[in-house]
Amino acid sequence: PIFIHTRLRDEDLGPQTSQRMKAALAQYFHLSSFTRPRIKNAANEHATPSRSYYTQGNDNEAKMLELFLVPRRRKDNPHELQYESYDSMLWKIRGHVLS
Repeated sequence: PIFIHTRLRDEDLGPQTSQRMKAALAQYFHLSSFTRPRIKNAANEHATPSRSYYTQGNDNEAKMLELFLVPRRRKDNPHELQYESYDSMLWKIRGHVLS
């Protein structure tokens, strides 16, 4: 699954916050219908649902979930370029997702 968060404040863009958010979203998506089991070969065809996509406590969670954090657009001065254009950031993510 791919998750794009577009309402982050500057203080929410730290590495610890993004790791916690990624772990929480991985747990959420693990329990949702957004995920499908990945079957590598016929021997794994009857994999149990609890281990089919995410494995608890494994680093595979970070590899399976793609998380994009986009700073929110400032309302006081929307033309101020903080990082890069908000729209160009979203287009880059769109291009990455579609490729």
